[in-house]
Amino acid sequence: MTDGNPLEVNNGLYEGDIVLTPQQEVQMMARRVVNNNAFWWPRNSKGIVNVDYRFGDEFVSKTGVKKAISAWESHTCIRFHELSKPKQSPHLIFVTSNGCASNVGRIYFSRSGQKVWLAPGCFSNPGTPIHEIGHALGFNHEQARSDRDDHVDIVFDNVVPGRERNFQKRNTNNFDVPYDYFSLMHYGSSYFSKNGLSTIVPKNPLAESLLGNRADFSFWDLKLVNLQYRCTRTGKYIQELKAPECHKVQLVFSEFVLMQRPDSPVPCLYQGLTLRLQDPPIDSNVFGRMTNLGVSPDRLIIMS
Repeated sequence: MTDGNPLEVNNGLYEGDIVLTPQQEVQMMARRVVNNNAFWWPRNSKGIVNVDYRFGDEFVSKTGVKKAISAWESHTCIRFHELSKPKQSPHLIFVTSNGCASNVGRIYFSRSGQKVWLAPGCFSNPGTPIHEIGHALGFNHEQARSDRDDHVDIVFDNVVPGRERNFQKRNTNNFDVPYDYFSLMHYGSSYFSKNGLSTIVPKNPLAESLLGNRADFSFWDLKLVNLQYRCTRTGKYIQELKAPECHKVQLVFSEFVLMQRPDSPVPCLYQGLTLRLQDPPIDSNVFGRMTNLGVSPDRLIIMS
């Protein structure tokens, strides 16, 4: 989703693409992930999270939905099962709409299923249906975190009148996962802008181009969902995530981001789902001081 995105047509929805039940309106979801365990999809005895789904009409892109589902299954212990007919228990119903929207978490008291609304334009970026499924799994927007003011400024003067609540901050518990500018759940820099100017400004200006990622998961997206659902290798957690604690953006490129460990001068390279230390680092005198040269799988970059 880019700025001028399908979220903007979802007038009246909480944070633009979130549909709240009355119970959730009261709770206001006191975490980035919902704070009521009943809204999480349950794990079975083998540690697998099973989510049933079906298509509610013939117009929604089945191919697009299944690609998004495959992305979730590839990196988590969550497994989706398509229903051949409606069932009287919680499940997802993918339907076409004029916007992109979802409930947050499993609507455990619904016997007829919960809808995920996906307009044709929602499939223009592969991460948008992944994003909406993320809401259905219990995830809220990154910029709603309680620590967001340490990382971004919200420019309410640029927000469309009446849409200010889309930028509300909540008291969150994020499993010690650092704030993620590149999160698939983060707004773009000018979402809900009345004048084309930024509504979200990163404290680190180098991170501005990261906002609004709708291409794929970030590393921390997957870290958070696997912590939430306690996905482990014994629980069929397919891809083990190994990475240093990198979170300070240093340089931004079109395909990757160079980050700095808070406790080490050695740079970290983030590329897609790959986050690793450059080993061994190559010393080079750049900008008048010693620094390290980071190497990606397909090109050379420098650390400033």
